[in-house]
Amino acid sequence: MSVRKDQRSQSSMEFIKNANRLRKAVTDWLFRDFGRRKSKVRSHTIQDITLEDQEIINDIINRYENQSKYILKTDYPDWFIDFERKTIISILRDLTSNITHANSIYAINLDELNERRIYQDKAIGDCFDLKTEIENIAEQISLNLDKLSPILEMLQKEITLLKGWRQSDNKIRKKFEKTELENNENMLIKTTSKIKETILNIFYLIIEEINEKRNNDIFIISETKEK
Repeated sequence: MSVRKDQRSQSSMEFIKNANRLRKAVTDWLFRDFGRRKSKVRSHTIQDITLEDQEIINDIINRYENQSKYILKTDYPDWFIDFERKTIISILRDLTSNITHANSIYAINLDELNERRIYQDKAIGDCFDLKTEIENIAEQISLNLDKLSPILEMLQKEITLLKGWRQSDNKIRKKFEKTELENNENMLIKTTSKIKETILNIFYLIIEEINEKRNNDIFIISETKEK
């Protein structure tokens, strides 16, 4: 496998630029815990609260925190948020990695082009995984998908860009396939020629042995007659 050595910069390619923008936008969304609403008790700090009021609030929270029917439904378990956050981070990392690997391969033959195609397919698959995960999170914690439209539009754009990049390789693929076909035909011609040459050599050896045996037989007959 050879690595691209020309002056082309990765950042100059739109599918890489957009992937970087997408990763940043999704990461910012993760920083905000998916933009979810938390309970007012947890979201706001009350300024200049009196000690008496603080004790009343603490008493209410402590009294009901272990009773599930009093849990505020505007909040969601931290384990779910943490799990989904790690899942999305992993998908984003895989997406970037697969794009980088695919772009690092400067294909000079069909095998290397096929290897690049594998990474391109994986990157497109990562985009669909990310889309599915975001939609699942939105459904689970009742998020408005309209608020996520910038991310989803960026994600759809990345899918389109990656498919276009993969499609552009088809011209190179046809060239490599033609070259490979010509090489196979030339190899077949050379192999056929060698086989013919080998068969002829064997044939000549057989003829030579037959002639030699015939000459020996004639010599023996001649000697017998002389006697």
